Amino acid sequence: TRLEREIRAGLAQSAAAPFLSAFTLEFKEAAASSLDFLAIATFTGGGAEQYFAFRRLLQRLAVDACNAHDLVIPFNQITVHMADKV
Repeated sequence: TRLEREIRAGLAQSAAAPFLSAFTLEFKEAAASSLDFLAIATFTGGGAEQYFAFRRLLQRLAVDACNAHDLVIPFNQITVHMADKV
């Protein structure tokens, strides 16, 4: 998919690249107001110290890829209309 290609390209251009051994993006589920995907990245032991940084990177790349294709994260919204004073 386009999302998988873009996330993979971002990983290839990042500090994670030398440690990346596998990446896949899978459809997880259709939730109430979203389509959820599961991003799975496998890194070699040499990148263990950067585990949390790689995790944040993966999330940022996923959000960036979605934003690039106008796929938005839905947020519940309430609109309040105020009546004019009489």
